[in-house]
Amino acid sequence: MGDELKPPPARPALVSLPSPEQLGVSKPGPSDGGADWVDARCRLRALGAVSFQMLNATPDRCCFVCLLPTDQANYNHRVEAEASTEAEAVRLGLERAESWARRR
Repeated sequence: MGDELKPPPARPALVSLPSPEQLGVSKPGPSDGGADWVDARCRLRALGAVSFQMLNATPDRCCFVCLLPTDQANYNHRVEAEASTEAEAVRLGLERAESWARRR
């Protein structure tokens, strides 16, 4: 009577969780309006950028700003670009910065 084998416990039911995208917490990327910061940092490094920042000017406007070195000590060239998305502001800002650097 005490030697009877008990059946194994029932296996718990599998739970299915929604994907991060379904929950609206996916990481922004170039395809959904976010900037490609790996590429942007590489291009800024190649330009010798002193600093850069991304500002949210208003809820629907983003502003990218970077400072590039000049031939004059203690003077930097400021490049700004404003657009409706972060990716567009970064793209425009990098284009302007690279254009200025080519003319130096």
